[in-house]
Amino acid sequence: MFGLHSLDVGIGLILVYLILSLACTGFNEFIANLTSGRSATLKEGLMRMLDDDTVRKAFYHHPLIRSLHRAGKDPSYIPSRAFAVALLDVVAPPADGSRTLASVTEALAKLPAGNVKQALLTLAAQGGTELSTLQQNVETWFNDVMERVSGWYRRRVHYLTVGVAVVLAVAANADTIRIGTALANDPEKLSTVVQRAAEFANSGLPSATPQPADSQHRVTADELRTNAAEVEARLLQLSTTGVPLGWSGDEMTEPRTVWFISKVFGLLITAAAISLGAPFWFDILSKAVNIRAAGPNPAPSPKGDIKP
Repeated sequence: MFGLHSLDVGIGLILVYLILSLACTGFNEFIANLTSGRSATLKEGLMRMLDDDTVRKAFYHHPLIRSLHRAGKDPSYIPSRAFAVALLDVVAPPADGSRTLASVTEALAKLPAGNVKQALLTLAAQGGTELSTLQQNVETWFNDVMERVSGWYRRRVHYLTVGVAVVLAVAANADTIRIGTALANDPEKLSTVVQRAAEFANSGLPSATPQPADSQHRVTADELRTNAAEVEARLLQLSTTGVPLGWSGDEMTEPRTVWFISKVFGLLITAAAISLGAPFWFDILSKAVNIRAAGPNPAPSPKGDIKP
């Protein structure tokens, strides 16, 4: 029974972490959309690739790229094929409606010295005699650079996630020590929370849950609204179970130093847990709920028993 009780308390805490992680992810995406973090990171990567101002401006004004702008903002996502076609159009526009590898190489030789000229000449030299091979090489170059750009974006989002997780844990007073103690001392409340956790595990994550941070992944406003509504419903459902969230004066019953140390430690545990992300906690919750549903292992038979 003690093991099952401890598992139930753990499931309750995992449910709290999961729902708060969903809220944290939603806030991250809202901030990223508000600050145009994805498009800014993509633009930073493109500036390193296209170091010639004239080429870069013409590239952004190309119809294929302009069609990706939204509400006058720079695109946050560019397909590799669109990048290759637009760039080749900019650096080597077809004079008579056709383009050959030789004409492209000749046009590249006229570009000012810089990274874009050197890179494209190198890719053209590796293209053999086919223009299509050069285009594929340019697409591969773009994809390779975007992998590094995505790494930059993931690191920035990680720092943002940690900050949002701390703010969210403090704002909600989601103290792991307090919540765990409350659940452990109230079997009825604990049973309700475990039931909610099982329902959550069976229903799955919200369909609009953003994927892991990637500068090439687009999150629409509709997805954000759907995710926010789902998180709000889960938080409301969690609050009805009696899980102690929010600030009140009645919890400060211990000596102030002891209370402060416990509170800081409990909030830091929650913030660290939230920063791991909703997919991580949903996977843990599903496994924990399955273990609980399987029940304890049967007791071993006495040695003298005769098995049929």
